[in-house]
Amino acid sequence: MAENNTILELYYRIAGDKRTSFEYKELSRKQGKAKIEIEQAIEESQRKQLEQLLNITYDMSEIENKEWFIEGYKIATKIMTEVYNRNK
Repeated sequence: MAENNTILELYYRIAGDKRTSFEYKELSRKQGKAKIEIEQAIEESQRKQLEQLLNITYDMSEIENKEWFIEGYKIATKIMTEVYNRNK
């Protein structure tokens, strides 16, 4: 697990510096617009449910991003180790 802590530290450094693509920004804009439209069309209790659902979705996305980063880092490390061992 200590190995994952080091990888997560790297993840947070990279995530803080990353720039989003035009495609991502456009989807984010569309999502925000759709959220506003839905919020205006529903009751207050439904808005709270929507907010809870979106928070869960955002949390899941963050976890998934971290897991993919860790997996990619592990694969890259294995490849580097194989290449290093072949060149000895």
